[in-house]
Amino acid sequence: MRFSPAVSGRARSVRAEGTVALERCSSPNGSRRAVQSGRLTFRGTGTATCTSLRDVRGSATVTWYDDRGRELGTSTLTPRADPGTPLNALVSASITEGTMAGRQVTGRMQPTSDVRSCGTRGLSSTHSRGSLTIG
Repeated sequence: MRFSPAVSGRARSVRAEGTVALERCSSPNGSRRAVQSGRLTFRGTGTATCTSLRDVRGSATVTWYDDRGRELGTSTLTPRADPGTPLNALVSASITEGTMAGRQVTGRMQPTSDVRSCGTRGLSSTHSRGSLTIG
């Protein structure tokens, strides 16, 4: 995830963009058995600090793939209002168009890069790992 300008301890308008690899996808109820992976790309803006995010605008697109890498369809995700933190914008969304439209996305993200200097030097990018559930 890249931020411009860098996220810091001071609230300001920030643009975020990035790509997320969705791996080891499963369908507990069997309705999407063919979906094995996905690629989520996103772009948006919001008023952000290191620990909060509000006034989110933007969207994400997920391209879904089967076990042979063949494209199965796409989904458009729209963040829910005020998801809490910059990382939560990706895991608190609604699928508004395409495959699985009408479903809600929830999950959790943990940074895998060092974010301790966010409040003092700012953070222009971060890497994360997490999980998503579509319900």
